[in-house]
Amino acid sequence: MGSFSYRIYHEGFGTPVWQTPSDRGLTQKIREIPSALQVILECLPVSFTYNQIIRKQENLLGNKFQREKTHYGVVANDFPLQDLVWETDGYLGIDYLEIIPFLCRAIQEQNQQIEELKKFISASNQPQ
Repeated sequence: MGSFSYRIYHEGFGTPVWQTPSDRGLTQKIREIPSALQVILECLPVSFTYNQIIRKQENLLGNKFQREKTHYGVVANDFPLQDLVWETDGYLGIDYLEIIPFLCRAIQEQNQQIEELKKFISASNQPQ
């Protein structure tokens, strides 16, 4: 069997697309994420620019534009799921790709709440 790792593909205009192996035949200890809505509600989305530590590093983030533009994300130090936080050279970062399943689960939870609310409203509007 070949080795598995992260793969990057460049598609239209050089945008990188990350792919991670997740085939059932390659995974174990598969468990549903029981609840994610509270985790997502605790996240604090922010905009930010990098300070001089990164701006001076020509080998980081590809190019000067990426180092100097406004970015959007979360601050790793404050992120509620520390399993998705990594450290390199004393600085923290976020594995943003791994947040996607939590976003999916949170949407499912909200949808369930909406359906329950619809049933409650419908029952409340029925003549007694």
